[in-house]
Amino acid sequence: TVAYQLTTILTGTAQVDVTWIAPGNVNAGTPVGTMKLTISGLASAVGDPLTHGGDADATQPNAAGNEIADIVFGDASIIVGATGTYANNLIVGAAGSPDANGNVDYTETAVGGRYRLAGAGEDMDATGDETVKALFVGQGVDGPLGVIGTWTVTDDTVGRLAATGDKTDDIGQPIVGAFGAQIP
Repeated sequence: TVAYQLTTILTGTAQVDVTWIAPGNVNAGTPVGTMKLTISGLASAVGDPLTHGGDADATQPNAAGNEIADIVFGDASIIVGATGTYANNLIVGAAGSPDANGNVDYTETAVGGRYRLAGAGEDMDATGDETVKALFVGQGVDGPLGVIGTWTVTDDTVGRLAATGDKTDDIGQPIVGAFGAQIP
């Protein structure tokens, strides 16, 4: 996955876990499963990772914060898209308002999340805004062959470890990323 925080490009890996359910009728808006997204090892090109709880001016004892190993997005509902671009497609998203032609577009949907901290031995609940939007693509005998999507995190406690290693840069700045995953 590739993410952007201000002008810094961060790279990492994405894991998508899907649980399918068997609905009685599959109509537009029908939930057909859930998706959990885990983004791991986000860091800049020189290896500066994301941190939780750091201090931008390095005046606190734990100024650099705790390294975030994983961002885990909570269960997001997979639904059948209604009208418009995503009609009859399997998506994760929130339906917007219909346009003049009655087409409905989808935006990112809010999901809860948490951070797995490296070395701290604990998880921290995310305290900001975590959103996901996804489209399942391809068709195999057992269902979709892959998924592509976007995600965002805006959290006043998350930033990027500064090159000096003693403080956190870009605290609270939005992190916007994209991901893609296919069946093994």
